[in-house]
Amino acid sequence: MSSTLSLDQEDIARRLLSLQDTTGYDIVQKHGQRIYGGPPPEWSGPPPDKGTEVYCYRIPRDCFEDELVPVFSSVGRIYELRLMIEFSGTNRSYCYVRYTKQEDAREAIRKITNHYIRPGYPLAVTRSVDNRKLCIKAWPPLDKEIEEDVVNELGNVVEGIDRIKYQTRGWLEVEFSTHRLAALARRQLVPGNVVLFESVEIKQVDWADPEGGCDGQESQGKIISVRNLTSSTSHLRVGDMFNSLSGGQVNDVVRSGNMVLVTFYNQEGAKLAMDRSRDLEMDGNRLEVTWWSQKKLDRGCYNSQPRSVPGNQPAGPVEQLLAVCAGQGWGTPQYSLTGARQDQVTGQQVYQCSVMVPGVPHSQVRGDWSGDREVARVSAAIRAMQGIVKASSELYTAHNSELYTAHNSELYTAHNSELYTAH
Repeated sequence: MSSTLSLDQEDIARRLLSLQDTTGYDIVQKHGQRIYGGPPPEWSGPPPDKGTEVYCYRIPRDCFEDELVPVFSSVGRIYELRLMIEFSGTNRSYCYVRYTKQEDAREAIRKITNHYIRPGYPLAVTRSVDNRKLCIKAWPPLDKEIEEDVVNELGNVVEGIDRIKYQTRGWLEVEFSTHRLAALARRQLVPGNVVLFESVEIKQVDWADPEGGCDGQESQGKIISVRNLTSSTSHLRVGDMFNSLSGGQVNDVVRSGNMVLVTFYNQEGAKLAMDRSRDLEMDGNRLEVTWWSQKKLDRGCYNSQPRSVPGNQPAGPVEQLLAVCAGQGWGTPQYSLTGARQDQVTGQQVYQCSVMVPGVPHSQVRGDWSGDREVARVSAAIRAMQGIVKASSELYTAHNSELYTAHNSELYTAHNSELYTAH
């Protein structure tokens, strides 16, 4: 674990400074990652096109750029290397490397995979999911005539916008120059906290469906659903298993009824865990591992509201709460983002959601904090369902108690009446 490592920060700083002097690349740390290059020295023109970035994991926690750069630069010129960093100073065991040419990225996957960065530490390198598009819902909807003004207005909040495209019902598809800038924008555009043109509010931000991403497979998300668990199986054990399968990429684990939702730091970690999760068993049960799908087909963007589950599969807590509220005539549950902050341990952005049932007074409940807004929303639904079950149980107990008291009273009266008549 990173907490057991002892790092000499002064020595690391000297090594990084020496690397800068030797290569001429700048090294800057921001937003929980340390960026080497981006651009490299004497670079002119736009950043490299898609297909030039790779994802590397299984990096020792105390291994840094002075060891990584020589390995990755051995196959081609590096445009940028982004190493994810913890508050403690250790890395998070993975990085992204963008080359100046696509063929260099392919060569890195072929040559550096299983390269031993240290004895016992073979690196793993795969293609990065280079999604540069976000879907942003603004309300009231923006006019198509002010496209340039929208780009400038959003540019006051986030960096790297290349173009925007208008979708239906207030949605904008915003394309960024790099995946990194798109990911940063997704964290910065917190719904409820950003207002454009003094009156237009950002209501929702999701990843857009990238063209040709992941060979057409449904693997763009970061959440895996694990089912067919026994009631005694701990969600923490499930998290440990998938953390091992993904090389330490699990960010959050939440139990939701008879399934566990496992959230990963990135799409690559999730895909790696999925690829390795065939024929898994736990406590004698064969696990059913599937993607937690969040696609909304009518607009080609990812929606943070899970779609209904077809067939005989059990619905998730969000759908269960909606069904209960509809059946009781309470109205549609209203979700809201009630908090966003930096986690003190990991430095990651975490969120808290709440849910309110319109037809039930004082019904607002808050879920647990999570690194993924969808999991935070699911957590709020779980808390609401637990409250409904508890209230129903209390009403049932009270009702039975009243029936028992009334029944005993009737028996007592009848018994005394019989005694009095006999007497």
